[in-house]
Amino acid sequence: MQRRCYVILLVIFIALASACATGKERSVPVPNREVVTRGYDEVWNSLYELINQDLEYPIEKAEKGVIETRWVSIINVEGTMRCKLIALVKKKKEGTEVEVTKKVQVLDKPTNKNRRSGKEPEPGKSLGGWMTGKSDMVDEGEIISKLKKRLGL
Repeated sequence: MQRRCYVILLVIFIALASACATGKERSVPVPNREVVTRGYDEVWNSLYELINQDLEYPIEKAEKGVIETRWVSIINVEGTMRCKLIALVKKKKEGTEVEVTKKVQVLDKPTNKNRRSGKEPEPGKSLGGWMTGKSDMVDEGEIISKLKKRLGL
């Protein structure tokens, strides 16, 4: 009886180990917020140049403390998506805090009801609309890393 329990536990362990080994590798999210030891104006100007010139995101709003880009569309084999960046810069006792957020939206496919109606979407629009997606935080972390490099940190 005891031997049977050990065999069952061993089979369960092997099944779990093989399931974990064949699953998708999960990356650890990179922080999207960091305090850097540079002055507010230097950080804000460097971040603006990084987003606008180096990354070539079109700026929609740029006020001291906030940089917001326009939506940028990306078409790939998985479909159409769009993203925009919002960067916040705040003075702190320890330095200057930078927070970068990437908003992601995925183009929803038209529903079966809309397909049956025979309606064609207007140019640039979808009968399905945009659905909010989730950022994996990698881009935000890379932007902060590039900013730190630009600032010599």
